[in-house]
Amino acid sequence: MTRRIANCLFPFLAFLLAIALLQSAGQDSQGSQKKRSLELSGRWLTEDGRQVIIEQSGNHVHALFAPEDDQCTNGATLEYLLEADLSGVKQETEADYPKTQASLSGKMAACTDPKLLADCPNLAKVWETTFDATAAPSVISGDAFIEGIDQTCNANHQFDTHQAFTLTACEDVNIMPGDPVITPDSNTKVRVRVTCHGAPVEGAKVDFEIEPQDSTGGHIHVNKRPKGKLNGKDLTDTNPSITLATDQNGEVNGSKGVTFAPPGKTSDSRCVGIAGDYNIKATSHRVPDRKDSTMIEVMFQNLTFLPQSQNYDICADSKYACPTFGAWGTAEHPDSENGTVGTITAFQNLATDFLNWQQSHNQLLQNHGAKPWPVKKVSFNDIALPWGGLFDVNGNWKPIPAHKTHGKGQGGDFNHLRNEHCKDNQNHDVPCLSWGGAAVNFDTWLCGVLRDRGERYGQWDSESGPNSCVGELHLHVEDQGVGKPDKCPADD
Repeated sequence: MTRRIANCLFPFLAFLLAIALLQSAGQDSQGSQKKRSLELSGRWLTEDGRQVIIEQSGNHVHALFAPEDDQCTNGATLEYLLEADLSGVKQETEADYPKTQASLSGKMAACTDPKLLADCPNLAKVWETTFDATAAPSVISGDAFIEGIDQTCNANHQFDTHQAFTLTACEDVNIMPGDPVITPDSNTKVRVRVTCHGAPVEGAKVDFEIEPQDSTGGHIHVNKRPKGKLNGKDLTDTNPSITLATDQNGEVNGSKGVTFAPPGKTSDSRCVGIAGDYNIKATSHRVPDRKDSTMIEVMFQNLTFLPQSQNYDICADSKYACPTFGAWGTAEHPDSENGTVGTITAFQNLATDFLNWQQSHNQLLQNHGAKPWPVKKVSFNDIALPWGGLFDVNGNWKPIPAHKTHGKGQGGDFNHLRNEHCKDNQNHDVPCLSWGGAAVNFDTWLCGVLRDRGERYGQWDSESGPNSCVGELHLHVEDQGVGKPDKCPADD
C-alpha cells in the first residue's frame, strides 16, 4: 500500500506565521494594565527553516510561504498555505500576554510528493487538507490531517493519519550601543535591528525600556531612581516604555538609531545628568521572549579621589560630626570627595598654603612678643561623586542650589570655620591678640586668610559675597566663570 505520509508532505505543509504588526507604531506603552489580544501577523519559521508570512485581520489568518520558499519540488507553486480562523481569543494585560493562547483551525494547501505523483499521475500537484492548532505569541503547534492513498491511487481512509507540526516566530532583536560609556552631560545612540534568519523584518514593533541600576554612580539610595530619556521622551513608572517600528532594512529609526540620555539634565544642574549604569532593553512587541539589551555607563572618567592628609580634614556630612577615619560622606553618598586632577591638586596646595600662612603669622607674633594663635586645618566638604554627575545632596534625585556645580569635579565646598578661639594656659577660650594687643575675631581672620589663599587657585562662589564666609564656601577651580545656561541642548 502507498499512502501520503507526513514525512513526505510536511516540508510542504509547514507554515510560518509572521511578526505582529501593532496598531500604534511609535506610541508610548501605557503600562501593564493595557489589554491586548493575540497577534500573529509577521514571519514564522517551519521546522525545516523555511519562512512563511502571515497576515491577520481580526480573527482570520491568511498564510503563504515567502517568495523564495513557495515552490514545490514537483514544479507547482503554492498560491496560499493557510486559511484559518482563531477562536477563544482573550484580552490579556502586557504582563500576561506572553502566556496567552487561542485555537487556530482551518484549511491548508500542500504539495504532493513527486514519487507519489509518478505512481499516481492523476493526483493534483497541490492539494488541500485541514488542521487544528494552538497559537501563542512565539509558537504554533498542532496537527494536520493526512489523507491516505491506496495502491490504486484512490483515497482510502484505512491509511488516514495526522502529522504534528510546530511553527516558531521569527523575529530576532539585536541592539548595538553607539558609545557604551558616555559623560553625564551627553547622550548616545543605540541601534536596533530585527531580522529573521539574517533577513531584515520590516514593520516589526519594538518596545524600548531603561533599567537604571541601583547603587551605581555613587548613589546608594534606591528610592524611585529616574530612568532617563529615549528620543527626548522621559520614561517613568507610569510610562515605562516607547514602541517604535522597523523600516525596510529592519532598523528602528534607520542609521540615526534611538537616542538615550541620562535623567536629571536641567539648567539648574548645569545640564549634567545622573551618573550610573543604565540597561537599555529592546523587546519584540509581538514576541516578548525575543529581546536584547545593552548596558550604558554614564560617568566622567577623569575624576580621582581626594586622599587623606595631615594637612587637611575631610568632613562631607555637615549635619553630624565626621569620624576620625572614613567614610566621611552621608549614607546616600558615602564617597563625595572626587575631582579632576587639577581640582584635587589645587585643594591640596591651598590646604598647605593655609597652614604655612598661619605658621608664618605665628612667627611674626612671637617676634613681637605676642602669644601664637592655634593653627587650624582646612576642612573639605563635597566635591563630586565617584563618577560625577548630578549631586542630589538630599537623596531625591533633584539638584539643589547648594550643589548645582558639583557635577564635574571642577570645584568643591569648604566647611565653615566657626567658633574658633585662642586658649589660655588652662585651655579656656580667650580673645586672640595681635602684637599690638588688640583683640581679633579669630573666625573672621581665618576666613580672610582662606579666601585670600584660595583666590590663587580659583574663584569663590559669588553667593558668599566678597571677603565673607556667609553662605557657600565653594571654590571654582576649573569651572571659573561658568554660569547657568538658559536651557540644555535637546536630547532627541
